[in-house]
Amino acid sequence: MRKPLALCFSLLVLCAALTGCTLHQGSASAASAASTSAASEGPTLRLGVCLPQDDPVSDLIYTGAEYALLQRPSIQLDGVIYSVELYWPSADDAASLAQKLADSGCAAVLGGLDYNACAAAAGTFREASLPMLSLASDDGKVTKANDLLFSAAPTAQAQGKALAKWALEQKLTQAALLTCVTDPYSVGVSDSFTQQLEAKKGKVLTTQPVTADQTDFTEVLNAIKKADAQVVCAPVGLEQGILLLNQAGELGLKVQWVSGDRWSQDTLVNQTGVNSANVTVATAYQLGRNPDFETWAEQHLSSQSDWTWAALGSDSYDLLLDAITSANTQDGAAIAQALQRTHLPDGLSGALSFDLYGDVTGSQVGLLTVKKGGFQLR
Repeated sequence: MRKPLALCFSLLVLCAALTGCTLHQGSASAASAASTSAASEGPTLRLGVCLPQDDPVSDLIYTGAEYALLQRPSIQLDGVIYSVELYWPSADDAASLAQKLADSGCAAVLGGLDYNACAAAAGTFREASLPMLSLASDDGKVTKANDLLFSAAPTAQAQGKALAKWALEQKLTQAALLTCVTDPYSVGVSDSFTQQLEAKKGKVLTTQPVTADQTDFTEVLNAIKKADAQVVCAPVGLEQGILLLNQAGELGLKVQWVSGDRWSQDTLVNQTGVNSANVTVATAYQLGRNPDFETWAEQHLSSQSDWTWAALGSDSYDLLLDAITSANTQDGAAIAQALQRTHLPDGLSGALSFDLYGDVTGSQVGLLTVKKGGFQLR
């Protein structure tokens, strides 16, 4: 169980210094100073961070990992106490970052935000026998092919099911669907949304295929308007979501929009304004699940849309530390085997375990809705 959190930041800084863990305040310092840690006596166990720098989601995930680290700053292996260090080195590109982490003596790695990032790093980490716990909802597309690769993010299926259940609760039974067949996440969300909706007598009136690089959605939106759908499930990327909402506003299309956690960023609201007024998205954190986390989040995160990413970072840290403790070694293959058996009953995103492929189970998907010009947890 998590220890109660003392919410005085000066005390947290002192705790970090005394235990030898890293602590970075704000996104700028997180990227520039992540490869350093306070001097400590005794051995250090290093957890690598494989995230793109200068990315707001990366900083939030890292901040969530720091939240967990401040409560669990050390680990005992074979009778020896190790200070835990989060190691996030700078790198010119994703391949260089993966190689730096593979060469740095990490026990395990957290990170990887999407299917492509995980696939690119997987080979390097496999050669180094380095387990990776990603934040990508690839639903087995990568994890099936690599025994060292796991995913801590709520699956695309879980997100699609939660969105459909919410739509049905709002009496929104007539739906339109956008899906990108080359994106496993998009397919997973849309298929699950459809199954859940139709199982409860809802109906998908039109399914509109889109491409990963599409920027003009005029025909798609006109088809949705013609179908007279009440709700549109659009599990596409953030930038495409912004274009969709703004182009829908220009066409005068008034519908309820639902999407996966890719849209759970303030950027979506900031760049769409009133066009995001009817948006509900999936999130990895359910309101009320952990009061200590919420008190901390209210003081250290700018909005509730940030909570989903911080929760994933915290859960990833805890899952990795539990697996390393169980393995009682820093051997990568042993840690991966232990991670497969790891159960985190009090994770911020649910009672977490892994299926046979390494994808997380037990996530309790929450919902964010746009209210008063910003995302708020329901």
